[in-house]
This record gives sequence, C-alpha cells and structure tokens, in this order.
Amino acid sequence: VQHFPSAFKGKPASVKAFLAATALPHGGSASEVGNTYGMGKVESYLAHSDKAGSGGWTRQLSTGTLVNTGDCAYWDINIPDGANRLVVVLAWTEPPPSAGASYAVHNNLDLWVDKGRDQGLCNQAGEWNSIFTHDNKEYIIIDNPGPDDYRLKIYGTFINASVSPQNFSIAYVSILGNVTPSFNLTETPNTTSVYINEEFSVTAEILPLSFIGSGYY
Repeated sequence: VQHFPSAFKGKPASVKAFLAATALPHGGSASEVGNTYGMGKVESYLAHSDKAGSGGWTRQLSTGTLVNTGDCAYWDINIPDGANRLVVVLAWTEPPPSAGASYAVHNNLDLWVDKGRDQGLCNQAGEWNSIFTHDNKEYIIIDNPGPDDYRLKIYGTFINASVSPQNFSIAYVSILGNVTPSFNLTETPNTTSVYINEEFSVTAEILPLSFIGSGYY
C-alpha cells in the first residue's frame, strides 16, 4: 500500500485481487488452488514489480463499476508467446448482510475470459469462467494459455439495488518460464563488511513457508 498508494490505499478489493493473482499455488499446481490451500502463498516480489524476459512475468490491475443486473464491463489484454500461466482474479467489497440472510454477499459478479476476443463484446461468453455465487471473489487459472488477445469480462449476474453501484477490482498476472519463480542467493565479495563506495552485489532467495493468501467459495 505504501509502494502504490494511488492503486491500493483505502481500496481493499484491489489489495485482495492483486495479492491473490500474484500468489504462488502450493507445489506450483493450479489444481491445488481452492479450499485446501487457498490461492497460495503471497509472493511480494511478483506483487511489487514486473520482470521482463523469458523467465519473467507481467501483472496489472484495473477497476470499474457495475450499476444494474445485466451490466457488464471488460478489459482487453495481450498475452505473449511463451506464457506458461495466466491468473485472473476479480474481487469486490460490499456492506455486510443482515442477520440471518440466506447469502453472505448481496451481489453476484461473474468472470469470463474470452481468448481471441471473438465471443462478443461484453456478455457471458468465453473459453473460461468463474461463476461462484456465495462469495465476493472470482478467479481463473489457465496453464499454457497461448499467445493472443484476451478479453476479461465482468458480468453483473445480480446487483442488489440497495447496495448499487458495485465497484470491483480485477488483476491478472502472466508468468513466463517457471510458474513458481525463485531467486538464488550469492554474495560478492565473501565478507561481512565493505568499504565506502565499494561495489558489491547480493541476490536474495525468498521462500516463505506459510500459505497465507486464502480464497473461499
């Protein structure tokens, strides 16, 4: 939040979408994402910066608003050749429901991913979808998505008039190379101190053991 205050300060849905999209699944397997391990472990290096190159990644965030049931918004992105994984996460926040309510959330937003942008401008159509009904987060993980233009569609399946309009945040990360990137540790020179103005390099390996980025449905 300190690093990117304009994107995240006072915007919990954006924080949630971004950290979930850039989290690393347990064991690197997309099939492990869900109730057992949540979205994976938060990876601060992926969350803080893009990395160009064959073993790098790109991550971006966007926001929008839906007003009525049936409203739709979309975001066009391009995935380059060599991408081994595309992760898309949609999140939103809303007031708490009344005691004894049938559902934990008022509104239902759904997420669709249309590869090639050939299945309509803004509708419930695409090769992949996330259409859970009892939460305020949708996510899609695509291994080996293939290079193409992609349309991310946010569809207002149900918008409760009492809590309209509904703001949302959507984030994606495209990973090239290893889907669980890590960093080797080296230190030059091999000493515990350096002189003023002496040049040296350090590369850190960060391997958090706890899985703290959770998602429920």
